[in-house]
Amino acid sequence: MIPPTSLRALVPPILVLALAATFYPVLGADFVHWDDDVNFLRNPHFRGLGLTQLRWMLSTVTLGHYTPVAWLTFGADYVVWGLRPLGYHLTNVLLHGLNTLLAYALARRLLAPGAPPSGGEPGLTIGAAFAALVFALHPLRVESVAWVTERRGLLAACFCLASALAYLRDADRPARGDRRWYGASLGLFGLALLSKGLAVAFPAALVALDVYPLRRVAWSMASWRAPGGRRVVREKLPFVALATASSLGTALAAWDAIARPTGAPLGVLERLALLGHALGFHLQKTIVPTDLSPLYELKLPLWPLQWTFVAQATLGILVVGLAVRMRRRWPAGLAAVLAFVAFIAPVSGLMQAGPQMAADRYTYVAALGLAFLAGALPALYWWSGLTRPRPAVVAVLLATVLMALGVSSWRQTHVWHDSETLWTRALEVDPTSSVAAHNLAVGLAVVHPLGAGSPEASATLAIRDRDVRVDAALRYFNLAVSFHQNGDLERAMAYYARALAVDPRFAEAWNNLGGAHVARGELREALGAFVRALEIDPASDGACANGQRTAAALGVTVPALARCGGGRGAG
Repeated sequence: MIPPTSLRALVPPILVLALAATFYPVLGADFVHWDDDVNFLRNPHFRGLGLTQLRWMLSTVTLGHYTPVAWLTFGADYVVWGLRPLGYHLTNVLLHGLNTLLAYALARRLLAPGAPPSGGEPGLTIGAAFAALVFALHPLRVESVAWVTERRGLLAACFCLASALAYLRDADRPARGDRRWYGASLGLFGLALLSKGLAVAFPAALVALDVYPLRRVAWSMASWRAPGGRRVVREKLPFVALATASSLGTALAAWDAIARPTGAPLGVLERLALLGHALGFHLQKTIVPTDLSPLYELKLPLWPLQWTFVAQATLGILVVGLAVRMRRRWPAGLAAVLAFVAFIAPVSGLMQAGPQMAADRYTYVAALGLAFLAGALPALYWWSGLTRPRPAVVAVLLATVLMALGVSSWRQTHVWHDSETLWTRALEVDPTSSVAAHNLAVGLAVVHPLGAGSPEASATLAIRDRDVRVDAALRYFNLAVSFHQNGDLERAMAYYARALAVDPRFAEAWNNLGGAHVARGELREALGAFVRALEIDPASDGACANGQRTAAALGVTVPALARCGGGRGAG
């Protein structure tokens, strides 16, 4: 039997070794054609930590996100590594390791109230370690670690975890005069908001901590009206104020993406359907992490009563309802479920932005509570003194679960190796994904430039060799984009024309055809293509902006070009 102090000392190196064994393939990954190209490969502004770069980092809302803390870390990476992706991936892996250690510390604090007065240390250590490893090795974590752009999520989680630990430390103080830990918690939360806007849900997590493990209030209105409850509410007000300011800033920065996430507005029923789907979908993937993809594409028109949405919403409602019903007997369960809901809601249909209706990365913080519940199971077993099943059998079962999670994550890291493997996987999960088909074609065109051999070499790979089952117009469009990216305007225009012959109302093809005409100096033809794109899709900000610039260059006025909008990226 390992002494409790020795067992506790073994946990941090075990956590580090498990993470290293699982995520080392990430270090050989490249930047991918999924915002990495825009954020890093084609962005000279973050490259360094000089005054010019710092001014840009503190003011930019690139792709609709205000994340100055994340940009500071990218600037530091560039100083050390240049544009070598190894360094950026290494930082992500190290941040995930730090988050795992913080999750272990938080799990110990959350499980401690259930420990017996004596002899509870081994169960506490084993339960907390299991919770931290379930969080760290789960396949849903891979996207956040392997995708360089999602550094912002890792940083936000790091500061949220540290803020929660400081908040609990403040609550443990015997005297109420010293509020240094409270101030530290508030400051760390501010840094989380400056890392990623998803942290706006953190005040709800603090409320859950007040119920369990602090038990300062109960799930009743009377307890909140009591003097202790009012004090707890007052403590949350600064957190809520920061979260509100951040939410308003995020909404302003990404208003176009939120209002029209796929180029068309979403109604109230559609957004509620997406909220229900997000809750059920992310719960399902947490419990059974199969068929994971870098993109779960939002496709319109959306039918709220479609079976997929009804089934996922039903699952979410059942889980939340069960937790509410058992709130008095099992407050930890309700706290974990409500924290999950709080962190999923901001990235669901309520604030839909981008082409995805769900994402693995959205569970990075949300699933922490569920991992802590998983850690409670071995802890309760050790504290109960049961001899059946034998401790050795239980240890083997726990190790098997962790091994299965680790192997699945190790395989998932290879999906993020480069743009080709990434979007090939997305198309394996959803062969009809137009965004994945487009990104695969463009990514292959960048990696395999067209040569003198086959006239459609790299572009055709994206369509023919991977049997991408998309409609003919989109197939021609993807080929056109590949040629366009490589400067072969003649072939690009020929394939845009083929796409439009199949689907004359393909607004994006008209817009890109106009861009090709501009590159050839054919401004009148380009203007006609941009106006046609706007006639088909009045919400096309790209066609509007391109049309305005072309009209100004020609010195003509076109009534249809009265306004212009902005771009958007992945959320």
